[in-house]
Amino acid sequence: MTSPPTSITPRHRLFSLLQLEKNDLWVAVVFSLAIGVLSLAVPVATQALVNTVAFGTLLQPLLILSLLVLGLLLVSGFLQIVRFRVVELLQRRVLVRLSSESVHRLLSCRTDVLRQQNGPELVNRFLDIVIVQKASATLLVDGLSIFTQTIAGMALLGVYHPWLLAFDIVLLAALLIVIFPLGLGAIYTSVKESKAKYALVGWLEEIARNSTAFRATVPARFASSRCDDLVKEYLSYRSQHFSILLRQFGGSLLLQAAASAALLGVGGMLVIERQLTLGQLVAAELIVSAVLAGISKLAKHLETFYDLLASLDKLGTLSDLPAEDTGDELPPGTGPSSILVRSPNYQLTVPARQKVGFRGASGSGKSVLLDVISGYADLPGTTVELDGADIRNLRLRELRAQIALVRGIELFHGTILENVRVGRDLSAAQVRTSLDQVGLWSAIHELPEGLNTVLATGGAPLSQGQKQALMMARAIIGAPRLLIIDEALDNIQDSDERDLFRNILFAPEAPWTLLLVTAREDLMGCCDRVLNLTRNGLQEAA
Repeated sequence: MTSPPTSITPRHRLFSLLQLEKNDLWVAVVFSLAIGVLSLAVPVATQALVNTVAFGTLLQPLLILSLLVLGLLLVSGFLQIVRFRVVELLQRRVLVRLSSESVHRLLSCRTDVLRQQNGPELVNRFLDIVIVQKASATLLVDGLSIFTQTIAGMALLGVYHPWLLAFDIVLLAALLIVIFPLGLGAIYTSVKESKAKYALVGWLEEIARNSTAFRATVPARFASSRCDDLVKEYLSYRSQHFSILLRQFGGSLLLQAAASAALLGVGGMLVIERQLTLGQLVAAELIVSAVLAGISKLAKHLETFYDLLASLDKLGTLSDLPAEDTGDELPPGTGPSSILVRSPNYQLTVPARQKVGFRGASGSGKSVLLDVISGYADLPGTTVELDGADIRNLRLRELRAQIALVRGIELFHGTILENVRVGRDLSAAQVRTSLDQVGLWSAIHELPEGLNTVLATGGAPLSQGQKQALMMARAIIGAPRLLIIDEALDNIQDSDERDLFRNILFAPEAPWTLLLVTAREDLMGCCDRVLNLTRNGLQEAA
């Protein structure tokens, strides 16, 4: 499965995230700068120590120097602890922010997009939140520390001598070469690698979801072959990405070796010419050693940075889902709804409380029409009015609170009670009454946990008929003003169950208008009207 196309780059997503968390980020940066400056305590103290020993002075300055270094390092340690705490809070807030954004987007996005993009597989990308958290922490703690220590160390070297300032400039230029020219294409290959990974995960999910389809010899071979192709695609992008990382790693090691040798040569020459003290040379070596130690880890931190951008790109797949239009507040109303559908090929008027059945060949658009009426889809040139209000101008979430659409099985992992309530303020007694209406209460009452029995995704351990009855109970318990049944009762074979559902749907006191798509003639015979839907429009059945 491919992700929906987007024009937002991973860098832009990173900048947007940083903008949202800028307050805590500034705290982390300030602490890192302070830690970077305090990290110079050891080199500067070493310089003073060498000079003290060289001149053979008393032990008192040495003791004071040691205590001063201890104090500075303790302050540095305290700041590191505070920064670590800030970064931890930042990780938590990123999780809360992105999870809230994702659930909001999933609940408000257009349903046709979720169907086209395979919604459950699309949600797998949220797992990259862990990479975002860990990569952010690594870069803010280790990466920022290396950066601030490098800047502070280079500044001190520049103070020692103009030649060392020139050394700083050359070292900085070489670092930029390692990061940018040698890293050209790294973000692109990292994103492609990540997409290939999720394509592989998506195919494994397909195998698990359709396990019986692949159990025979030839289908099993097909499933394995396609998996091999996806693995090869992933390995291809991984190889491309790794070649860039290897290039940067080699460049950083070469820079480390060249910088160490250059500083030793330049520093030794300056000491010989008495333009630099021995203590300053030792301090410079310590500073550069710390800087080069960070440079040696540069490739690893760059890989973490690329993983962060790729993960933000994956999370953006969820945040970029197109949202439904928001409208006006739903006008107050009670009792069954009236419906008016205007289409280029037909006009459909359904008075309140009427029961209408729809027939049509497969692909004639029956389900699409029901989706349009319930606000889950749009058709060019088609408008729908409920009780005289155009649904395009209404808040769809409020509209759907008055509509119940029963199609297939949509049961989530949770108790039977939760699956009937779906968050609505309904008592256990109301749930029991609803289950009793659909003939399911006695079977549920016999379960060890009763209403608190936990269902797996899809409704196990209930039978297919019990699952369908539970879907009906969920629909009718809210007394919807418009009840839409899309082939949900066609597979019920038991005559008693058929009679039960027929009595529920067509009860004279039923509080809903009914739209029904079914192949069952006994249900069609109970409808006030039966319409045939063809590509040319709607026609009253004879």
